[in-house]
Amino acid sequence: GRCSATSTGWTGTWGAATSWLNGAVPAAGGAVLIGLGATAPFTLTTGSSPVSVEAFSIFSAFATLDVTSNTAAPGQTIPVYGGTLDVAAGSTLSAGALKTFDPSAAITIAAGATVALAGRPNPNLAPVNGVWTDQAGNDYAMTFSAGSIVVNGALLAGPPTVAGGGGSASIGYDSDGSAVVTVNSGGTVTDTKNLIGSDLTSAGTLVLNGAGA
Repeated sequence: GRCSATSTGWTGTWGAATSWLNGAVPAAGGAVLIGLGATAPFTLTTGSSPVSVEAFSIFSAFATLDVTSNTAAPGQTIPVYGGTLDVAAGSTLSAGALKTFDPSAAITIAAGATVALAGRPNPNLAPVNGVWTDQAGNDYAMTFSAGSIVVNGALLAGPPTVAGGGGSASIGYDSDGSAVVTVNSGGTVTDTKNLIGSDLTSAGTLVLNGAGA
């Protein structure tokens, strides 16, 4: 199985041994757990060097991850169960998909920053002839069930699949109604399909502010 690295809950940089339990700085093929068991606020920054891991997750409202360098979790979903994910100007965060789960989750994409999501296959709800398959042309990239997402830079979902579709986004689906996505002037969101929840079990909000949003 893949190796895991867990943050200590101390403020510091990604490459510092003091930022990780047992001094185990995450390896390129590792899964990274940020904020697990945290009891006080802390901020982890990626520093100035590129970061590449298999996957990472943010678990706690106490945790803040500042992406200040190009950071990649190729093909994987980044779940933000709680806490803050900030992507700074001049930095690119690349992953398969991005999800939020709790009202305490907050994501900010600064002007001049990019979040590039390749999309993840969306499995069918039942097996076909005894085989679990993926829905053709229905990749998901953004699933915001709760929390605040502010886009001042570029949020890219895709590319579209050969069968059509791909890079879909949902806001507030099957949620508590706290999911709010705000795209400010100069911010851009590129995707191929949007779903905004608006029933008894799903509620989300999309806010467009200013020219060019």
